[in-house]
Parts: sequence; C-alpha cells; structure tokens
Amino acid sequence: MRKRTDEEVLRFVTDLANRSTAELGFLPDTIYAPALLAGRLHTIDYNGELAGFILCGPPRPELKIYQTVVEEPVRFEDNGRRLFVEAIADGLKDDVERIRWRCAEDLEANAFWRRVACDPKRKAPPRGPTRRACYEYVYTLPRGGDLDQWLEQQFQKSKALAITKLCGVEGWYIEQLKRRWRKELKNKS
Repeated sequence: MRKRTDEEVLRFVTDLANRSTAELGFLPDTIYAPALLAGRLHTIDYNGELAGFILCGPPRPELKIYQTVVEEPVRFEDNGRRLFVEAIADGLKDDVERIRWRCAEDLEANAFWRRVACDPKRKAPPRGPTRRACYEYVYTLPRGGDLDQWLEQQFQKSKALAITKLCGVEGWYIEQLKRRWRKELKNKS
C-alpha cells in the first residue's frame, strides 16, 4: 500500500461522496480537508486502490460518525469493518465512552451495521431536506479491562474472520491493531 498525498485522498473522498449523495446526504466539500488534517478522515485501500472512507467528528462527550462509504464493487464486510475499526481507534485514543451515528432506514448499510457493530438504539424521526427516517446507532467502547480480550471478542463477531484465518493474516492484523492502539493510548497518557 503506497502512501497517498493529501490531494489524492481529498480528490477521492470528494468524488466518492458526491457520487453517493443520495445515500449519504450532503456535506460541503470544504469539510474534508480540515478533517483529514485533524486525523478524523480515514481511507482504506483495496488491491492498491482507494476504496472507501469514514468521516468522524471531533470528540465531544462521544464520537460521531458523519459519513461512511465504500465503493460499490468492494462493499463487503471487511472493508467496512476496517473503516469502523478506525473510528474505534479514534474513540479509544480520545477516551470517549460511545460512538454514535445515523443511517437512513432504507439503506442496505443497516444490515452491515447490525452485523459489525450493534443493533440500532432507536428509530429517529425524519429530518433534513430528504425527510428520511433514520436508525440511530450507539456503540459503547470498552472502559478499563483488558483491551486484548475486547479486541478478540470484536474480531470473533466478524464473518471476515473466516477469510482472514484461511489467508493466515488474522494474527498479524490483530497484532497491528493492538500495537497501534497501545501506542496511541500511551501517547495520550
């Protein structure tokens, strides 16, 4: 995976967001650059190409996910899960208790969120210009306890785990995440 320039990332993200406006809703293109600089915009690669992004807000009492999208041809759980793991890492680094996001009721993404994260907390009434009803999700991050044990539990929930076991990368991926999160938590202290 090659290092991308900020310009490449922003070009990809704004293009994908603009192509996905019907599903995502509208955010002005000017929101992405500050989020990238603040470490709140994460992308994933698939076969050497940018394939998706997740946009998180600043940590207030909780972390909010504003947009998550993966390119249509590669929308399978591992790519979406990898993006959600970035949001979890942000939440752990910022010491927030919960991650919150909304997903329009009519989107297939709700099935993904139920499998990967949690059931919706509630159905939110229609709002905004599209007047679409949304499900609101709230994911509680681990507090205290053993982060390694929590990581193992999260990966056991993933159907993508079967694929990674066959490929022999499961242990490597988990170790990379553990190393990254420990470093971030240590730097925060």
